[in-house]
Amino acid sequence: MAEKYSFDVLPESEYPAWDELTAASPQGTVFNTTAWYRILAEALDKDWIVYGCRKKDELAGGVISVRVRKAGFDCLLPPLFTPYQGIVLRAETSPRIHANVESAVKVVGEIESGIRERHPMAVLVHHPALPDLRPLVWNGWETVPRYTFRLELKEPDEALAAFRYDIRKRIKSARESGIEVRKTTDFGEAVELYASSYARHKQAPPVPTAVMVRWFDSMASAGLAAAYEARDTSGRLHGFRIIVFDGPVLYDWIAGSDPDLMKHGGSSLILFHMYEEFHKTHDALDFMGANTESIAAFKAGFGAPLTPYWESRHFRSAVHRAAFQAKEIVSRFTP
Repeated sequence: MAEKYSFDVLPESEYPAWDELTAASPQGTVFNTTAWYRILAEALDKDWIVYGCRKKDELAGGVISVRVRKAGFDCLLPPLFTPYQGIVLRAETSPRIHANVESAVKVVGEIESGIRERHPMAVLVHHPALPDLRPLVWNGWETVPRYTFRLELKEPDEALAAFRYDIRKRIKSARESGIEVRKTTDFGEAVELYASSYARHKQAPPVPTAVMVRWFDSMASAGLAAAYEARDTSGRLHGFRIIVFDGPVLYDWIAGSDPDLMKHGGSSLILFHMYEEFHKTHDALDFMGANTESIAAFKAGFGAPLTPYWESRHFRSAVHRAAFQAKEIVSRFTP
C-alpha cells in the first residue's frame, strides 16, 4: 500500500510540534522557529505561515516563511536577515540509506507541489544540510547557488594562525592601539553605523534604524542575540556586530563600521573576540553569506571553508518573474 502524504497550513495548536521537528532536524535553525517569526512579525509587521507535510499522521517536514501580498500576488518570500527559511525535514529514521533518500524525495515533492499550487511566486532559501532538491528541479523551480563561510571555533591561538596575514595584522594593531571589545545592550549609537553602511552605496537601509533597535531589543530579551562593540581609549565607536544564538552555532547577523576608522581593525578584533568568548561553548560561526564580493573578501580572511547552499524560485508566469525582479518586491537577506 502506498504511503499517504498530506500538506497543509499548520494551526497554532501545532506550533509546538513544528518547533520540536525543527530542533531535531538537520536543516532546522533558530530561523525556522515560531519564536523567531513572532519577534520578526512584531518588529516588521509581517504575516507569516507554517506549512506542514505529514507522512500518514506524523509531521515529516515543512516550511515556515513570510507571506506577502505584492502587486496582487500571494507570495512566499524570505524575511529580511533570515538566511535559511527553506524546507525542513524530520531527522532520518531508517538505518537504510536508500529508504531515507526516497522518503526525503517524497516529502520534498509534496512540499514543493503544495506551495506551487497555492502561491504564484515563492522563494525558498535552504539550509546547506538540504542537498537534494530534485523534486523542485523536476517541477520547474529555478535553483540559484549561494554561499556562506561556516567557521569552526577552535582554540584562539590556533585560529589566529590560520587567519590571513592582513587580518592578523589588523587584530594586533587594534589591540596595541587600545581598542577594546565589549558586550552592549545599547544599540542606539551602533545602529547609525548600520545605516551608514548602506548610505555609502547610496541606499536606504532595508529596515529603518528605529525598527532595527526594537527588533534587536526583542531578540536580546528573548536570549536570541547579543551585540558587541569596539571602542578606542577615547570612547569612539569603531564598529559593532550582532550575533544570533542557535544551539552550538552562532550567526554573524548584522554588522557595521565607521568608514573613517576601518583601517584600525575594530571589526576584525570583534570577530576574534568571538573566538575567545565562545570557542569552549559553541562549535561554529556562520557568517550568513559570502555573496557580495567586497564583503566576502573580508570574511574569507578568517580561514573558514566556503559552504554552498541553494535558493529555489518558483514563478507561475513571466509576469510573476518580472514582479520578483522589481526592486520593490524583492527583499535581499544575505550579504
